[in-house]
Amino acid sequence: MSVSIRWNPINWNHSDRAFIVLTSFLLTFALFSNFIRDRLHLAEPPLATLWGILTGPRCLHAIDPKHWFDVDDLSEELARIVVGLQVFNVGIELPNHWFGRNYKSLFMMLGPVMLCSYATTALLVYFVLGTTFETAFIIGACLAPTDPVLAASVLGNSHFSKRVPQHIKDLLGAESGANDGVSYPFLYLPALLLLKATAGQAVKEWILVTILYKCGLGLLVGGVIGLSSNRLLRYCLERELMRPEAFLSYSLLLALFSTGAGTMLGMDDFLCAFGAGIGFSFDGFFKKHTEQSHLPTVIDLVLNSSFFLYFGAIIPWHQFDDHGLTVVKLVVLLILILVLRRIPGMLLAYKWVPEIRSLREALFVGHMGPMGVGAIFLAASITRELGADFKETGKRHAMKEAIQLVNPVVSFVVFGSIMVHGLSVGFISFYGHLSRDVEDQADMPGAERGLLEGFSNSDYGSVNSLEA
Repeated sequence: MSVSIRWNPINWNHSDRAFIVLTSFLLTFALFSNFIRDRLHLAEPPLATLWGILTGPRCLHAIDPKHWFDVDDLSEELARIVVGLQVFNVGIELPNHWFGRNYKSLFMMLGPVMLCSYATTALLVYFVLGTTFETAFIIGACLAPTDPVLAASVLGNSHFSKRVPQHIKDLLGAESGANDGVSYPFLYLPALLLLKATAGQAVKEWILVTILYKCGLGLLVGGVIGLSSNRLLRYCLERELMRPEAFLSYSLLLALFSTGAGTMLGMDDFLCAFGAGIGFSFDGFFKKHTEQSHLPTVIDLVLNSSFFLYFGAIIPWHQFDDHGLTVVKLVVLLILILVLRRIPGMLLAYKWVPEIRSLREALFVGHMGPMGVGAIFLAASITRELGADFKETGKRHAMKEAIQLVNPVVSFVVFGSIMVHGLSVGFISFYGHLSRDVEDQADMPGAERGLLEGFSNSDYGSVNSLEA
């Protein structure tokens, strides 16, 4: 009896390909990270997305996540983890008592400015794509928030970041940390109007469940988790019960715990994580002891690059010309959203935002409102809920339209935002270089060291909230 062993030196399965594709990108980016970030002024999101497109089913077919998992469920859970970690980090990295000093600025950003973004985006979707009002306002809610992951990647830890005043980075960080959670009321009002038999039932559940329970109680529970964890951490450190490596991983674990707790309790998981970050760092103790640690930055690089690469591989290209959509309509919509979604509202409101001190700062903040991972999460989440509750009712057509259009429209706009906002830092740097007199130009394009022209310096010290 003989046993034959067949040896195949090249036997790639799906996981092998995924590891090779991801690590090849990360290794290349790591080797040239200083050149990419400080000379080319590029962040990892657009590069990772393009790498995902190149290696995905659209081009080389090296990876195809749609053959491995349920992409809708995987997208939702991956985005939940990535955004949850980022909003928690924002809560930690903001200066102590920032909210007490700047509540007026944050209120304006989360109130009038975000409401303007929501309404403008929804109306653009309605008129350009010809959808129902419910579908338009669901898509508008998905695209209204500033994405914390993309904002942190574009502005964080680079030469360009040092040229942006700290008060602007802190404002963008606080806004992006809170508004993914604040978008829940905008998202669920049109969805509930589709799901409930009467408008009265929809409004009642919207107020009691969405606003009070999901958002209000979610933020409160997150704050309690953060405060309790802070006290417990200090207790264990004072009695030498904790090892140094456990101390460094504590914030990562707490971010995942608070996000999971919010999800399990049916609350707004992002507001829960954001509140936990604020409560955990209210006294600056953890931040003071981890200022020199690069662990959060490393984790962000791996997770964020993984998600954007994954997104590049799953972009639903075939749906951009289906269910009444056309590429031309989507391109027109994208251009209008990038121009009108946020900038006009910001220019109208900036005089009532104390942290924005000039017209150029208002233009910059208005432009730097990228749409990214949070939008993908909201789209996947609401599509799942609408699909689970799909019924043969008088609203059947509107519900079916929302299920069919939300994901492809949001994916197309997010892809455009990743490219535009990811590349705009380089454009701003090179334009600023060329617009200077020759004697004032740096040796290399974009290598200037002063603040961006028209920006005012911060009048208080703080850590780099968007560089975590």
